[in-house]
Amino acid sequence: ATGSRVHTLRTLHACMQETLASDTEDPSRMSRPFDSSRDGSVVGEGAGAFLCESLEHAEKRGATIYGEIVACSSSAVGPAAGNQPMRKGFANVLRGVINAGRQSGFAPAEGKVEVGHIHAHGLSDVETDACEAGAIADVFGFTDTQPPVTTAKGHLGNIGAGSGMVEMIASLQSLGNELFPIRNLEQLDENCPIAAVTTGDQSAGDNFINLNITPQGQTTAVWITKPR
Repeated sequence: ATGSRVHTLRTLHACMQETLASDTEDPSRMSRPFDSSRDGSVVGEGAGAFLCESLEHAEKRGATIYGEIVACSSSAVGPAAGNQPMRKGFANVLRGVINAGRQSGFAPAEGKVEVGHIHAHGLSDVETDACEAGAIADVFGFTDTQPPVTTAKGHLGNIGAGSGMVEMIASLQSLGNELFPIRNLEQLDENCPIAAVTTGDQSAGDNFINLNITPQGQTTAVWITKPR
């Protein structure tokens, strides 16, 4: 997956469909996911790739196995869904991916689901962040019962179509180690009730759920674990 939103035409397209952050003296602080002072997303560019294959095929060729996709979910929710359709979309895919994880046998059929961390979309847009955080709270409850939540967009900006892939790679490489904090998050917005990672001493756990959404409401969740 690849995305280059810093190309002039792509930047113009981004300006037309979403709110971009205001200029600051320090551009590295423009993307502030879930922070009370955030005012928009920041365009970025990047690319990433996975080689997905069956476990049998990977073992047969002696491949290094970095992780296993155990569940995925998608949803498309438009304005007709009522108030805060993005919140509904995020909640849909979180519940869907948990249900898929239960059906696959990765998660217990009943009771609490253990998630190492959530890699949030974390756009740094006021409404989108609030909807995403609200959906996480809707599904996982109060912050003390949630998995740790982080996002790479404070570090990378919004890569667009390449975001999900790059962010999954970042989380995958963190499994079993410390989790990277949300960059530029100094004061968590009261409308974003998440267990935000703000220090570098939080464990990433051994699995994660990655969230992404488009401006049109197409939402996805992917659950990945270390090799079992």
